[in-house]
Amino acid sequence: MQKPQRNKENQIRKPQKLRRKRQNKNNLTRRQPPACGCLFCVKHTFFIPLHTSYISFISFLNYKKINIIINLMNKDVLRKHYKQLRRDIAHKEQKSKSICEAVKRLPIWRTAHTVALYASLPDEVDTAPLIAAALEAGKTVCMPKVQGSTMQFFQITDACEYTTGAFGIREPLSEIPVDKETIDMIIVPLLAADREHYRLGFGGGYYNRYLADAQSSTIGICFREQLSPVPLPHEVHDITLDMIITDENGGR
Repeated sequence: MQKPQRNKENQIRKPQKLRRKRQNKNNLTRRQPPACGCLFCVKHTFFIPLHTSYISFISFLNYKKINIIINLMNKDVLRKHYKQLRRDIAHKEQKSKSICEAVKRLPIWRTAHTVALYASLPDEVDTAPLIAAALEAGKTVCMPKVQGSTMQFFQITDACEYTTGAFGIREPLSEIPVDKETIDMIIVPLLAADREHYRLGFGGGYYNRYLADAQSSTIGICFREQLSPVPLPHEVHDITLDMIITDENGGR
């Protein structure tokens, strides 16, 4: 049977705009990438859709979250953040006692003959109980003094006098230096620490330089709020600690 011929006048014509759109799309897929090899080049029609998608994706992200991620890689911003966080921590005295008791339970504390400590600042974990306990136990106790770009530890006693040194930190007036090789344990100050035992210091780099060739056990003490939930930014010269003790974990 012969098929009836369609009347051209009765045919459904596709809209002209739709035909042009499909035609442009076909031409776009057949076009080859430009020789320049650029990824988001707006000068070449082939890459315009990809470029537009990329901009849309970036716009979709929350600006504040991006800003936080970028700032996390900036140590100066982190220092300001953790200094403020540390000032706002409640019950510091009770938490400091818990941390000091955890330190004194460590085997290395019991066996150490020479212990390096530091005079704590008001917002830090109070190290006075550790200094008193070490002296009472007959240990050799030493504290740091900043000398130019270096740091050296000096022996202290019950009758030792102090002065305000670099960064407003109390330093002993003692003139009895302690050799690095004789120190069994070093209690290290910090602003923050992460799970890999990297510490965020105060920016001077004194402890990183001192600990670079030290054989002592290194213990960082801080409040649990100072533990970073994400890895801290660190560089090649940054030293990891052997242990971090907080008022919550008792050492890890």
